[in-house]
Amino acid sequence: MMDTAILLAFLYALYAVPALVGFAIHWLLIRKRLPLLWPSWIILFVPWSIWIGLVSFKQSGKSESNIVEPNWLGMLVAVVLVVQAIVSRIKPQQHFRTSVGALLMCCLAAVAIWAFVPALPV
Repeated sequence: MMDTAILLAFLYALYAVPALVGFAIHWLLIRKRLPLLWPSWIILFVPWSIWIGLVSFKQSGKSESNIVEPNWLGMLVAVVLVVQAIVSRIKPQQHFRTSVGALLMCCLAAVAIWAFVPALPV
């Protein structure tokens, strides 16, 4: 039980560090013009939750060698957050749509990373 909790914390840290860097840049870009909306907050949890759920429930033969997947997902989330902030600055009336679009894109990316990254040998 404790080993599982430590592994989950480690995997979330691999995802969260680059995602938080992107979130900080996102916040710096929009802080004076636009509010942080709920999709911008939950993007820090939902894509990782989808990925870990797929890895846990669907036995795909993946091993500990696939440990880089949450890091790739976190980097992608960071890029999407920065792009979303830039687009929201250009078109502030579309801020909510771009926030929801960024969340959906990252959730689809979590599924794609799980589906298309092959099981690596141990």
